[in-house]
Amino acid sequence: MLLTDGDDDGLPETVETYAEGLDRPNSLAFYEGSLYVAGRNHLYRISESQVETLVDSLPGNAGDWVGGIAVGIVGDSAEPRIYVAIGAPCDDCVYDSSERAVILSYALDGSDRQLVATGLRQPSDLAIHNGELWVVDSAPQGLTGDAMADELNRVTAGADFGFPTCVGMGTALVENGCDGKVSPAVVFSTGSQPLGLVFYDSDVLESMTGDVLLAMGGTFNQLDLGGYQLAAVSGIETGSPSVRTLIPDSSSNDPAIASLTPSTLNWRGVGFYPARPYDVVVNDWGWVYISLGGGRILSLRPQSENVY
Repeated sequence: MLLTDGDDDGLPETVETYAEGLDRPNSLAFYEGSLYVAGRNHLYRISESQVETLVDSLPGNAGDWVGGIAVGIVGDSAEPRIYVAIGAPCDDCVYDSSERAVILSYALDGSDRQLVATGLRQPSDLAIHNGELWVVDSAPQGLTGDAMADELNRVTAGADFGFPTCVGMGTALVENGCDGKVSPAVVFSTGSQPLGLVFYDSDVLESMTGDVLLAMGGTFNQLDLGGYQLAAVSGIETGSPSVRTLIPDSSSNDPAIASLTPSTLNWRGVGFYPARPYDVVVNDWGWVYISLGGGRILSLRPQSENVY
């Protein structure tokens, strides 16, 4: 679907079908005027509503759907490539497929398939920033309690991030399961379900400048509502990251509000719950857009008398 902003106020007025005939489109990325879409077993490139199938053999058909997609130049590569994340075939099991729970890459025409990284249970979104590839991942749904096992990962070629034997910062699911595995850059409470990420490089919303923004989809089977948040990670480049919640916002001069957890705020209707945040993006103006279950998109923008 294409949402069009006809009066240049940053908010869409019309919705129309941009392309048809896609098989379960689940993630998209723009690159040099074309829209790249991943869905089920397919990679598509769409230019001026014309759909071209680049790949029809992505691993899939069971377990988690195809995850994130990113297009660009990573590391020392001289050419841009398509990076696509593939989920595990099950929530929590040992599997024998070498191309599930992985990141694959392709040339822009869909050729030259390469295995980039492994050990990612539900790699829901990818981002390329300053030549580095990043991915979010979620731990098995049955892993509850105080574990910090949901992840933000900096991807290096050949990295094994651990699943199904290791999750989070060294949480072994079998004996010695974390030996030789790559640790995440940041961990979050299990059940946060990071589903979308974007680097905020604008100075329009200054409190977010330099942060990684994450759409936390949240739990569906726990009383303590993990996730259902827009979170921000600061200090990612310094190696000393810190995580804070932007929505729901508990910062208040009222101590009765400031003492409430994001879970409590969500239960009270202050946050996103029961809608799940699925993704977060930033436009050229520095505005932040958050997509929610139920067909809604929210916008975070600066307060101004010129914004209606």
